[in-house]
Amino acid sequence: MNYSCPECNNLNELLEEVSVGTFLDCPECGMTVMITEIDGNTANVKVVENDK
Repeated sequence: MNYSCPECNNLNELLEEVSVGTFLDCPECGMTVMITEIDGNTANVKVVENDK
């Protein structure tokens, strides 16, 4: 499964099972995103406010 970071547009591959509501950190830019929908092999995400 893959997702595209809305901050840096990097396409990231997810190697583990995830579900809607899972929080992820983009390995490219470090932005925290949350999965909002899973459509086939693509996870749709939105940026989450973080205090990094």
